[in-house]
Amino acid sequence: MTDRQPIETAPRDGSKFLGQCGENFISMFWHPELKVFCSSFRRMHMAEGYTINGKQYEDHSPVIHEPTAWIPAPPETTNAG
Repeated sequence: MTDRQPIETAPRDGSKFLGQCGENFISMFWHPELKVFCSSFRRMHMAEGYTINGKQYEDHSPVIHEPTAWIPAPPETTNAG
């Protein structure tokens, strides 16, 4: 098992990692626009010709976590067939 690292050193480029919350590790990432560690969020796409803050979408309703440490996420696997 990889050694836990301080949350201050967690990636902030959108890549997934396992964040420690209490005794549990949760798959999460840093959302740069919302400025939070989250495991999911909703994205609202605007109708053609409309924008919010100059974007065609707005991210909202993040599932926010306050991890104390982190470890790299294991490689993702897919089921073939």
